[in-house]
Amino acid sequence: GVGNAISLILWLTVLIYGLGSLYCRLDGLHALVMPAAAVAVVLPVVFPAARALANTETLAFRAHLLISMLAYSLFTIASLHVMLMALIPQLFAIPYFTIMPVFAAEVLHTNAVGYGVLATMPGVGATVATLTVATLSDIRNRGRFLVVSAVVQGVSIVILAATSLASKEPFFADWLSPAFVLSALVLVFVGGSVMTYNTLSNTLVQTLSSDEMRG
Repeated sequence: GVGNAISLILWLTVLIYGLGSLYCRLDGLHALVMPAAAVAVVLPVVFPAARALANTETLAFRAHLLISMLAYSLFTIASLHVMLMALIPQLFAIPYFTIMPVFAAEVLHTNAVGYGVLATMPGVGATVATLTVATLSDIRNRGRFLVVSAVVQGVSIVILAATSLASKEPFFADWLSPAFVLSALVLVFVGGSVMTYNTLSNTLVQTLSSDEMRG
């Protein structure tokens, strides 16, 4: 039944996770893997088999079942990793926007017009990144580009913080300073890298999921 199948997939996932933890530290995944193992215990009871399958005693059927479940387990782990990586921008990158009003007023000493420009720059970068990724729809090695975009996110936010060291003396109007210009340019890369990361991570989740899971 479906309960037994999903239970077996989860247990094989836990087994692969356990073998992997012998070679590298995976303590951070305990909070996800262990509840999955607990759920796997009760699934056969919640979703019992409706009817017995034929030829379940043959060696070929058992080998086919084992290989299929192992493949689904590997896809489960890959999808889990991608979904966990998709949380990175939500935890470490996106929150920068919350303090942008304070950054604009207290660090860059700009007004409402300047803050509006700063708030627009990530959207410009996101638009360019979206069009670029859509144009390169057949891009290979999406995982590498995902990692690169994550690195660009972190570096861009660090540079954004460092722009406070530049001159804040206005050279046009009463709010446009070298620090402001640098911050605006960096925000383009922040928005572009965040959108690239989100787009690629969602694409990988859809790619690694079976047709039945996508509906």
